[in-house]
Amino acid sequence: MDNDAQENVKEQPLKTLVKDYFSRKYLFHELSDSVIGKSGQKWNFDAIIKTDDAQFGVFIKDWNRSIGINQVRLLEKACLDCKFDGGLIIGNIFSSHAKSYGKYKGVQVVLKGDIIRRTRGY
Repeated sequence: MDNDAQENVKEQPLKTLVKDYFSRKYLFHELSDSVIGKSGQKWNFDAIIKTDDAQFGVFIKDWNRSIGINQVRLLEKACLDCKFDGGLIIGNIFSSHAKSYGKYKGVQVVLKGDIIRRTRGY
Protein backbone atom coordinates (compact mmCIF):
# COMPACT_ATOMS: atom_id res chain seq x y z
CA MET A 1 0.00 0.00 0.00
CA ASP A 2 1.49 3.38 -0.95
CA ASN A 3 1.67 6.35 1.42
CA ASP A 4 -1.40 8.09 -0.04
CA ALA A 5 -3.51 4.96 0.41
CA GLN A 6 -2.19 4.56 3.97
CA GLU A 7 -3.16 8.14 4.82
CA ASN A 8 -6.63 7.61 3.31
CA VAL A 9 -7.15 4.59 5.56
CA LYS A 10 -6.24 6.67 8.63
CA GLU A 11 -8.68 9.41 7.62
CA GLN A 12 -11.67 7.11 7.05
CA PRO A 13 -14.43 7.17 9.67
CA LEU A 14 -14.11 4.29 12.13
CA LYS A 15 -17.43 2.76 11.03
CA THR A 16 -16.21 2.59 7.43
CA LEU A 17 -12.92 0.97 8.46
CA VAL A 18 -14.72 -1.61 10.59
CA LYS A 19 -17.23 -2.44 7.87
CA ASP A 20 -14.53 -2.81 5.20
CA TYR A 21 -12.32 -4.95 7.42
CA PHE A 22 -14.92 -7.36 8.80
CA SER A 23 -16.87 -7.66 5.53
CA ARG A 24 -13.85 -9.38 3.97
CA LYS A 25 -14.20 -12.48 6.16
CA TYR A 26 -17.65 -12.41 7.73
CA LEU A 27 -21.22 -11.36 7.16
CA PHE A 28 -21.24 -7.80 8.51
CA HIS A 29 -24.67 -6.26 8.97
CA GLU A 30 -24.93 -2.59 9.96
CA LEU A 31 -27.94 -1.81 12.12
CA SER A 32 -30.07 1.30 12.14
CA ASP A 33 -32.78 -0.07 14.43
CA SER A 34 -32.57 -1.34 17.98
CA VAL A 35 -32.39 -5.04 18.78
CA ILE A 36 -34.85 -6.24 21.39
CA GLY A 37 -33.38 -8.70 23.87
CA LYS A 38 -35.14 -11.52 25.70
CA SER A 39 -35.75 -9.11 28.60
CA GLY A 40 -37.65 -6.72 26.34
CA GLN A 41 -34.85 -4.14 26.58
CA LYS A 42 -33.87 -2.32 23.37
CA TRP A 43 -30.15 -2.39 22.57
CA ASN A 44 -28.43 -0.08 20.11
CA PHE A 45 -25.77 -2.18 18.42
CA ASP A 46 -23.89 -0.57 15.55
CA ALA A 47 -23.60 -3.88 13.74
CA ILE A 48 -23.80 -7.65 13.99
CA ILE A 49 -21.08 -9.95 12.70
CA LYS A 50 -22.13 -13.46 11.72
CA THR A 51 -19.82 -16.38 11.14
CA ASP A 52 -20.84 -19.89 10.12
CA ASP A 53 -21.76 -20.83 13.68
CA ALA A 54 -21.73 -17.66 15.81
CA GLN A 55 -23.16 -14.16 16.05
CA PHE A 56 -21.47 -11.16 17.68
CA GLY A 57 -22.81 -7.76 18.69
CA VAL A 58 -20.66 -4.76 17.77
CA PHE A 59 -20.30 -1.35 19.40
CA ILE A 60 -18.25 1.23 17.48
CA LYS A 61 -17.16 4.23 19.56
CA ASP A 62 -15.31 6.87 17.55
CA TRP A 63 -14.58 9.01 20.58
CA ASN A 64 -11.71 11.40 21.25
CA ARG A 65 -11.51 10.17 24.83
CA SER A 66 -10.85 6.89 26.56
CA ILE A 67 -13.59 4.26 26.50
CA GLY A 68 -14.17 2.96 29.99
CA ILE A 69 -15.27 -0.23 31.65
CA ASN A 70 -18.91 0.92 31.70
CA GLN A 71 -19.15 0.60 27.90
CA VAL A 72 -17.61 -2.88 27.96
CA ARG A 73 -20.08 -3.92 30.68
CA LEU A 74 -22.97 -2.50 28.65
CA LEU A 75 -21.90 -4.52 25.59
CA GLU A 76 -21.54 -7.67 27.69
CA LYS A 77 -25.02 -7.20 29.14
CA ALA A 78 -26.55 -6.47 25.72
CA CYS A 79 -24.94 -9.55 24.13
CA LEU A 80 -26.15 -11.81 26.94
CA ASP A 81 -29.68 -10.40 26.68
CA CYS A 82 -29.73 -10.89 22.90
CA LYS A 83 -28.25 -14.41 23.10
CA PHE A 84 -25.19 -13.45 21.04
CA ASP A 85 -22.06 -15.58 21.27
CA GLY A 86 -19.97 -12.56 22.21
CA GLY A 87 -19.25 -8.95 21.44
CA LEU A 88 -16.70 -6.58 19.98
CA ILE A 89 -16.20 -3.00 21.05
CA ILE A 90 -14.08 -0.96 18.68
CA GLY A 91 -12.63 2.44 19.46
CA ASN A 92 -9.64 4.76 19.47
CA ILE A 93 -8.53 4.56 23.12
CA PHE A 94 -9.50 2.24 25.98
CA SER A 95 -8.78 2.45 29.69
CA SER A 96 -6.63 -0.34 31.09
CA HIS A 97 -9.59 -1.47 33.22
CA ALA A 98 -11.81 -1.72 30.13
CA LYS A 99 -9.21 -3.87 28.36
CA SER A 100 -8.73 -6.24 31.29
CA TYR A 101 -12.46 -6.51 32.02
CA GLY A 102 -13.16 -7.26 28.36
CA LYS A 103 -10.52 -9.98 28.32
CA TYR A 104 -11.95 -11.48 31.54
CA LYS A 105 -15.55 -11.43 30.26
CA GLY A 106 -14.84 -12.50 26.68
CA VAL A 107 -15.62 -9.15 25.07
CA GLN A 108 -13.11 -8.32 22.36
CA VAL A 109 -11.67 -4.84 22.76
CA VAL A 110 -10.30 -3.69 19.40
CA LEU A 111 -8.31 -0.53 18.73
CA LYS A 112 -8.68 1.49 15.53
CA GLY A 113 -4.90 1.26 15.11
CA ASP A 114 -5.09 -2.55 15.13
CA ILE A 115 -7.62 -2.53 12.30
CA ILE A 116 -5.46 -0.12 10.29
CA ARG A 117 -2.37 -2.32 10.82
CA ARG A 118 -4.28 -5.48 9.81
CA THR A 119 -5.70 -3.70 6.75
CA ARG A 120 -2.16 -2.86 5.69
CA GLY A 121 -1.08 -6.46 6.22
CA TYR A 122 1.30 -5.93 9.17
